[in-house]
Amino acid sequence: MGVKQAGKQAGGGHPWLPFVLIIAASALAHIWCLGSQFYLDDPTQIRDNEAIRVGDVFHGVALRWTNFGYFIQYKLFGLSPVGYHAVNWLLHTAVACVLFGFGRDFIRGPPRISHGSPCFPCSPRGRCSRFCGTADGSSCCGLC
Repeated sequence: MGVKQAGKQAGGGHPWLPFVLIIAASALAHIWCLGSQFYLDDPTQIRDNEAIRVGDVFHGVALRWTNFGYFIQYKLFGLSPVGYHAVNWLLHTAVACVLFGFGRDFIRGPPRISHGSPCFPCSPRGRCSRFCGTADGSSCCGLC
């Protein structure tokens, strides 16, 4: 097995490639909305919402955190639909990347650590077999 190149996994793949594809697909799906106006529920929730303009977003409103986000965006972009749609695209893209990462890690299972590596997830009783692969349950790092 050769030396691992920068930016490549041990199997030869690029670990960042799925994230680039997610970002590209999200950009393709959202690019049309950056030039559009407020639509569907946007006029009532953003443009006509007095609480967002005055900053009274936590008083008796069901969508407090949503309105807080709209308030921050109002302070940054005013009532420009491009700003709201760009933030929406960024949020959707970030959530898609995080969910992909969690899903990928869930499918792969718990991390395996080779002998001699720091064994940070050791149990309090010193049994490292789940993480280090030691059949007898002995400590692989000496920290347990």
